[in-house]
Amino acid sequence: MFTSMKRIARVHPFAKGMGIAAPHTGIGRAAALAQPADSAAAPIVLLSPRIAARSEQTDEQ
Repeated sequence: MFTSMKRIARVHPFAKGMGIAAPHTGIGRAAALAQPADSAAAPIVLLSPRIAARSEQTDEQ
């Protein structure tokens, strides 16, 4: 997943950060990576993620 995220970042800059889920890359696992907008920050690794709360605010790109 880290390799896929690096390849995607070379093609398209994500000003607000980027996230990718394992199923997006053909991996049948409940895992995801989130790269904050600050590219110096380490990616956040989510294993067996679940939505615990939800904001009414949305962002479409």
